[in-house]
Amino acid sequence: MPPKRKKAQVADKKESADPAPVFKRKANEVFAELKKAIPAEFDSQLILNGDGKPKRGSFEIFVTKNDGKKVQIWTGLSKGPPRKLKFPDYEEDLKDQFQKIIDE
Repeated sequence: MPPKRKKAQVADKKESADPAPVFKRKANEVFAELKKAIPAEFDSQLILNGDGKPKRGSFEIFVTKNDGKKVQIWTGLSKGPPRKLKFPDYEEDLKDQFQKIIDE
Protein backbone atom coordinates (compact mmCIF):
# COMPACT_ATOMS: atom_id res chain seq x y z
CA MET A 1 0.00 0.00 0.00
CA PRO A 2 1.48 3.38 -0.96
CA PRO A 3 2.07 5.99 1.79
CA LYS A 4 -0.64 8.56 2.41
CA ARG A 5 -0.19 11.96 0.88
CA LYS A 6 0.17 14.89 3.22
CA LYS A 7 -2.28 17.74 2.77
CA ALA A 8 -0.80 21.01 1.56
CA GLN A 9 -0.59 23.70 4.22
CA VAL A 10 -2.61 26.81 3.45
CA ALA A 11 -1.00 29.94 4.94
CA ASP A 12 -3.90 32.20 3.99
CA LYS A 13 -6.30 30.47 6.39
CA LYS A 14 -4.43 31.76 9.44
CA GLU A 15 -4.48 35.33 8.16
CA SER A 16 -8.17 35.30 7.25
CA ALA A 17 -9.22 33.57 10.49
CA ASP A 18 -8.60 36.69 12.60
CA PRO A 19 -11.64 38.99 12.27
CA ALA A 20 -9.94 41.96 14.00
CA PRO A 21 -8.51 43.55 10.82
CA VAL A 22 -11.94 43.40 9.14
CA PHE A 23 -13.61 45.08 12.11
CA LYS A 24 -10.92 47.77 12.38
CA ARG A 25 -11.10 48.54 8.67
CA LYS A 26 -14.90 48.73 8.76
CA ALA A 27 -14.79 50.88 11.92
CA ASN A 28 -12.50 53.35 10.15
CA GLU A 29 -14.77 53.42 7.10
CA VAL A 30 -17.89 54.05 9.18
CA PHE A 31 -16.13 56.73 11.23
CA ALA A 32 -15.00 58.50 8.06
CA GLU A 33 -18.61 58.63 6.86
CA LEU A 34 -19.88 59.83 10.24
CA LYS A 35 -17.17 62.48 10.44
CA LYS A 36 -18.41 63.99 7.17
CA ALA A 37 -21.82 64.50 8.79
CA ILE A 38 -20.48 66.03 12.01
CA PRO A 39 -20.57 69.84 12.08
CA ALA A 40 -17.18 71.49 12.60
CA GLU A 41 -18.06 72.76 16.10
CA PHE A 42 -18.31 69.18 17.44
CA ASP A 43 -15.20 67.32 18.55
CA SER A 44 -15.09 63.73 17.32
CA GLN A 45 -12.76 60.81 17.70
CA LEU A 46 -12.84 57.09 17.07
CA ILE A 47 -12.34 54.88 20.13
CA LEU A 48 -12.11 51.18 19.41
CA ASN A 49 -13.21 48.96 22.30
CA GLY A 50 -13.09 51.70 24.89
CA ASP A 51 -14.79 49.48 27.47
CA GLY A 52 -12.41 46.56 27.07
CA LYS A 53 -12.48 43.48 24.91
CA PRO A 54 -15.41 43.46 22.44
CA LYS A 55 -18.00 40.73 22.21
CA ARG A 56 -17.00 38.11 19.67
CA GLY A 57 -18.49 38.74 16.24
CA SER A 58 -20.11 42.02 17.17
CA PHE A 59 -19.97 45.48 15.74
CA GLU A 60 -21.57 48.19 17.83
CA ILE A 61 -21.49 51.97 17.55
CA PHE A 62 -22.09 54.34 20.42
CA VAL A 63 -22.05 58.13 20.38
CA THR A 64 -21.15 59.94 23.59
CA LYS A 65 -22.95 63.24 24.00
CA ASN A 66 -21.52 66.30 25.74
CA ASP A 67 -23.32 65.39 28.96
CA GLY A 68 -21.46 62.03 29.03
CA LYS A 69 -24.50 59.96 28.06
CA LYS A 70 -23.79 57.10 25.63
CA VAL A 71 -26.32 56.52 22.87
CA GLN A 72 -26.19 53.33 20.83
CA ILE A 73 -26.83 53.91 17.14
CA TRP A 74 -25.90 50.46 15.82
CA THR A 75 -25.60 46.87 16.99
CA GLY A 76 -24.91 43.92 14.76
CA LEU A 77 -25.35 41.33 17.51
CA SER A 78 -28.80 40.22 16.41
CA LYS A 79 -28.11 40.43 12.67
CA GLY A 80 -26.86 37.80 10.26
CA PRO A 81 -26.08 35.35 8.88
CA PRO A 82 -24.80 36.30 6.38
CA ARG A 83 -21.96 38.00 8.17
CA LYS A 84 -22.13 41.16 6.04
CA LEU A 85 -25.38 42.09 7.81
CA LYS A 86 -23.41 42.55 11.04
CA PHE A 87 -21.71 45.62 9.56
CA PRO A 88 -23.62 48.88 9.19
CA ASP A 89 -24.06 50.80 5.99
CA TYR A 90 -23.93 54.52 6.66
CA GLU A 91 -26.58 55.61 4.15
CA GLU A 92 -29.11 52.90 5.00
CA ASP A 93 -28.55 52.24 8.69
CA LEU A 94 -26.90 55.18 10.42
CA LYS A 95 -27.65 58.44 8.66
CA ASP A 96 -31.07 59.15 10.19
CA GLN A 97 -30.15 58.07 13.72
CA PHE A 98 -26.93 60.06 13.68
CA GLN A 99 -28.68 63.16 12.35
CA LYS A 100 -31.20 62.99 15.23
CA ILE A 101 -28.34 62.98 17.75
CA ILE A 102 -26.66 65.97 16.09
CA ASP A 103 -29.93 67.93 15.99
CA GLU A 104 -30.61 67.46 19.73
